[in-house]
Amino acid sequence: MPKTSLNYYLNTKMKAAISIFIFLISAGMAVLYLVNVKELQVVSTIEKQPQFICGTYSISPPLDEKATVGKQLFKVNCAACHKLHSKSTGPALRGIHQRYTTVDIIKFMRNDFSSTIKYTDERGYKCTSFPNLSDQDIQSILLYTH
Repeated sequence: MPKTSLNYYLNTKMKAAISIFIFLISAGMAVLYLVNVKELQVVSTIEKQPQFICGTYSISPPLDEKATVGKQLFKVNCAACHKLHSKSTGPALRGIHQRYTTVDIIKFMRNDFSSTIKYTDERGYKCTSFPNLSDQDIQSILLYTH
């Protein structure tokens, strides 16, 4: 083969190889782009739904403004001794409004002994009085424990 034919042959083969190489890189980049777009769609779908981790699933509706205030008051005043769903130092308070009237609960929290709620439990523990809480504060806590 003459030198020019060899150059022509190598140039043609080199151009073909470069063309194939560019095609493969372009195809790979297109695949990566499509996978990334698909992942972004999945992530955006997940972000719109609440993330529940390790048994934190709850079907409770979002709290309104008064119940949110009640939650904060509960954390500050009640959570040291009470949990919502299980007995702690004090009894569970979820649904306490179903066991006692609001008036009785307010009396109890003010240490008014005319309340029908027992002031000590079987272990002799007594609930602390909360004179700093207004009737509205107590009702907000009850909304939260509802």
